[in-house]
Amino acid sequence: MKYNGVLIAVSDMENSRRFYRDVLGLKAVEDFGANVTLEGGIFLQTLDTWKTFIQSDQVILPNHAGELYFEEEDIEGFCSRLASLDVRFVHPLFEHRWGQRVVRFYDPDGHVIEVGERLDVVIRRFFEAGLSVAETAERMDIPIGMVLSALGDGALRLVKANMGDFIKVRDAYLDIIEHSPNLKQYARWEYGKHPTDDALIRFISAGNMYMLMDGADIAGVAAITPGQGEDYRQVQWQVDAQDREVMTLHLLGILPCYQSAGVGRAMMRKALDMAAEGGMKAFRLDTLASNIPAQRFYESLGFVFCGKQHWYAENTGWTDFYLYEQEIRGGKTE
Repeated sequence: MKYNGVLIAVSDMENSRRFYRDVLGLKAVEDFGANVTLEGGIFLQTLDTWKTFIQSDQVILPNHAGELYFEEEDIEGFCSRLASLDVRFVHPLFEHRWGQRVVRFYDPDGHVIEVGERLDVVIRRFFEAGLSVAETAERMDIPIGMVLSALGDGALRLVKANMGDFIKVRDAYLDIIEHSPNLKQYARWEYGKHPTDDALIRFISAGNMYMLMDGADIAGVAAITPGQGEDYRQVQWQVDAQDREVMTLHLLGILPCYQSAGVGRAMMRKALDMAAEGGMKAFRLDTLASNIPAQRFYESLGFVFCGKQHWYAENTGWTDFYLYEQEIRGGKTE
């Protein structure tokens, strides 16, 4: 089954066609006389023929049981133009509790028309007023992923951590470990074994610990190191690269409130861009063989499976790791 659109009954077809063309900019796509198809999947049907379709004379116009909904980028400009036209208002421009400004008015037969500010415009308005991604989502009562989709990766900043950030970084990992569903099953992180205070301090001291910032709040953390360790030299990588031409990912973690919102992808794209800007040839990482969600995540980003290694880790003992690689070709990732 396929949904095709909305049909409304009209008493004067020509008058209705002019209204939808002049007020809302909708042109006729098909004209069958008693039925006219407008752009956007709106069908106008003459009232007389509609009564024969439903086999009843009981058609009540106007009514307030539904509306035709449109979105407009420049809602104030639209309302200025609307004021010069002969329309009856349900109400003037006002702002809903989630921040979207809307106006409602009647078509010639009393059908309610709503024109609302496009939601991506509302999102940008709040963000440009100083709210973070998460604050914008809370203000509008929408998912963080919807906000990030409208704003793009530029709404988040990849910042190098310094020693003054150690407590924030540590607390971020503790929050991730304690509140991420299934993390113990898949990643098997255990603070004090993996990661540890010493490991975080080493990464920070070397200038290799990064925070993905949403305003003043941490959305994600990861260690991104130039070069690769001795154990990586045992792997049959697809890209022929010297150690100095490789960037390696460790301990990627997204804060619970930012998970499943595209934040991990945004952080990885920024890390890959950093590798490209540094002239690297390859970006490499490993994940536990048991961490199926991570494997699917990296593969969806274009990483290629490069084999399995049996290594020892404090939090797991001897276990299998899967190795992944992405060739860096230069230019920013999409």
